[in-house]
Parts: sequence; structure tokens; C-alpha cells
Amino acid sequence: MATINGTNGNDELIGSNDNDVINGFEGDDTLAYNLSTDGVDQINLGSGMDTLNVSSTGASQIRVMFTSAEVGNNNANDAGTLANQDGGLAVRIQAEDGSGNLVG
Repeated sequence: MATINGTNGNDELIGSNDNDVINGFEGDDTLAYNLSTDGVDQINLGSGMDTLNVSSTGASQIRVMFTSAEVGNNNANDAGTLANQDGGLAVRIQAEDGSGNLVG
């Protein structure tokens, strides 16, 4: 597992094929993330107007799931108290084909 740290300025970050911990800190950060090649990353881009560019080779759809009340509270995990919550990551991304089946 690699730890990739940005700075307190505006950063352009790219993960690796490992399971990374990616920290952007302050500033307007941009992260390029490929569902097909990047690992299971823990991402905290910090404060600022951050951008996550998601791509996936071989997927016709990318589904993003989150509980809006639990995003941006400086905690990457959901509470685990509501339906479909397990105390895991508050934002989840998965690649799907045109029928909604998982890809990769």
C-alpha cells in the first residue's frame, strides 16, 4: 500500500495499481482514478474545490453511491446505522456493463 500526499496548494494526483491512501490536503486538487487499473484506494482530497476524474476501460457505466449527509464531514466512513450501510467507505464507485453487471 502506497501513501500519496499532495501539498497545501493545488495538486494533480494519480494513484497506482496498489491499494493507495491518497491525501490532497488544502487547495483545489484533481485526482485521476481508473477503476480498471487502480487498486482499492482511500481518498481524502481535503478542503477546496476538488475534482475526481473517474474512468474505466471496458465499462459502459460507472455508478457512484454515497450518503450525502456523510460526505464532506472529514470522515471517509458511513455511520453503519442506516439501511445498506456497513461502517465502510461513505462513497463507493463501481464499473458496470450496459445491463448493470459488475465489470472488473
